[in-house]
Amino acid sequence: MLVRLTLAGKELIDTALAGHVRNEERILAGLDAEERAQLDTLLRKLLVAHGDTEPLLG
Repeated sequence: MLVRLTLAGKELIDTALAGHVRNEERILAGLDAEERAQLDTLLRKLLVAHGDTEPLLG
């Protein structure tokens, strides 16, 4: 079965995604680059531990 978004659905997703990105930027604004890298490493470790993503190679 193939499911596709309508044009209105695509527009809704675009709007929601833009708001999500703005919110992430707002939340992470208090972290410097090193802290963001640490957060990324720890979040990825949790995802891998729960089988939700593959570990980074290298």
